[in-house]
Amino acid sequence: METDLDRSAFGPAAFRELVTGHENFLLDRLTTYVVERGFGKYVPPLIESWRLAVAGISASLVKGVDELFPDFEIGPDDAYVNDPVSSFAVLEAQRHRERGVPLQMFLSLLVYFRQIFTELVEQAGLAAEDARTAAKIIGRLFDRMLIAICLEWTQYDQRNLIEDLQANNRSMTNEKNKYLSIFESHPHMVFILDKELRIDNMNHSAAGVFHDAKLPGSQYYRIEKQGELTIPVLRVTSKSPEATWERASSEALLPWLAEDIRSFAASSDPVRGFEKKVDGENGVRHYNVKLSRTIDARRELQGLILVLEDITAQKQVSEELQRAKERAERANRAKSAFLANISHELRTPLNSILGFSNLLRKAPDASPGQKQHLSIISNSGEHLLALINNVLDISKIEAGHVAREDVNIDLESFLGDIKALMSVPVAEKGLAFEMTLSPDLPPFVTVDAGKLRQILTNLIANAIKFTEEGRIALDVGIERQEAPDGITLSFAVADTGVGIRREDQAIIFAPFEQLAGHTGSEAGTGLGLTICRQYTELMDGRIDLTSQPGRGSVFRVTIPVTVPETPPGVSLPRRSERVVSAAAGLEDLRILIAEDNPESRLLLRRLHEPLGCSIEEAENGAEAVN
Repeated sequence: METDLDRSAFGPAAFRELVTGHENFLLDRLTTYVVERGFGKYVPPLIESWRLAVAGISASLVKGVDELFPDFEIGPDDAYVNDPVSSFAVLEAQRHRERGVPLQMFLSLLVYFRQIFTELVEQAGLAAEDARTAAKIIGRLFDRMLIAICLEWTQYDQRNLIEDLQANNRSMTNEKNKYLSIFESHPHMVFILDKELRIDNMNHSAAGVFHDAKLPGSQYYRIEKQGELTIPVLRVTSKSPEATWERASSEALLPWLAEDIRSFAASSDPVRGFEKKVDGENGVRHYNVKLSRTIDARRELQGLILVLEDITAQKQVSEELQRAKERAERANRAKSAFLANISHELRTPLNSILGFSNLLRKAPDASPGQKQHLSIISNSGEHLLALINNVLDISKIEAGHVAREDVNIDLESFLGDIKALMSVPVAEKGLAFEMTLSPDLPPFVTVDAGKLRQILTNLIANAIKFTEEGRIALDVGIERQEAPDGITLSFAVADTGVGIRREDQAIIFAPFEQLAGHTGSEAGTGLGLTICRQYTELMDGRIDLTSQPGRGSVFRVTIPVTVPETPPGVSLPRRSERVVSAAAGLEDLRILIAEDNPESRLLLRRLHEPLGCSIEEAENGAEAVN
């Protein structure tokens, strides 16, 4: 006789696709029946537990189809020992029986498993013949499950059932004790709230704070001492016997958290964490608060879990560290202000020393010996002035008083001036100085010219200082195009000097660090490279170093700049030559010198007297106005 299976093209592959491809549909229908039919109070509330159950049933059905297709019919002498569908059902029945689930409850739940797969077939949009085939397969497979479960359950005598239940009860007690130990020994306060936001339970950390509980687990084992908790409820302030066993509201116990708890319960957030500051009888306390929710199979709120971590000690340490930081910053600002002031006070007399030394050196009656001595004074003064200027620059940087001052510059003229400036000390040491400019450099760029000049002159001066023979090279090119009007310039200062050891390269940009083996004026102030790095970073650039001892060093600075439209009349001030006299027609110039320092005032007079100008002096601003 022809059957539905013979007429249908619906086979194992189609069945597998139908069952495994609609897990969410099956899960949604199952959890609906679990809640509506009252199974929720006997089974796990976690939705993932039901997803695993659906996946297990689906897998056994697919395996059953693969092994039994096309003969699913049931005979009087069938054996179910090796049947994959039946063996899965029997194993699940044994697991539920060990947890104390009766046969009627398990079979009732299995009825709804069968129903969700039947509804899947009805709503899957299959052809009529395929739908009848799929329905028959599902019906016969679940029939085999039911028969196998009943056979196994009836063969299991009452005595074994009782022994298994007792053994399982011991196992569940051990499991409960394990999780109780974790719950009770948790260092933070943990509260379990019901859906009405009443306190259903709390661990020992919480009970010790709020109810003076001394023994961990006392609320579970009903150890009642003065001030201890009793479970499953919490004592409230009322002394009436009826009120003793009422659950306390979280609002009554934690009024400072009531609004946060209500807000979280009304939201759809799975978790929420924040800090809370509480002013109480025992002073200010700080807590890390973490809230999460418990849900049933339909994802409806069943309660909340509240964890409080007392971070008062950490907060106090953090606040003390913040106060120490603020004190250090104030001290640093005071130091910077002091350095700035003392640098200014030092530069005033030093300028006088340098000025008069230069005047005396240029005097026609100065002997060679005197000129040599004056040169030593002047060089030493210049070195000291460089140190003072570097300290002043670092102080300004640390105080945050240094800002970018971008201007349009003629790039080739700018670099030419630097070459002219540094060629003199290079020549004095008998070195060669090479400057290579990339042909694709733009004629004009917008950059902080003052800081870029100081960076390049510092790097070249360092190269000269530590190079005894060979050459100094400055290579300038374009690192990359940044934007339609922006590029990154690369400035590489290379030398053939002593090089820098690897261990020194890690500290060379730190303030006041000097190379090992170099001391005094040879090593410098230890601030030049620090200023170079600070200025480079201020202009959004970077500075890198590559070096090998005995083979020289290369400092590479990359700085992003913009390329403006060629501005008319842009030029850079050239280095001034020494003034020897007033220009024709300006012999009768009158000069007013306003300076409160008499030595500086005298220096200015001596500098201008050879020009034949008429000079007047004023000691202050008011006198100058008069």
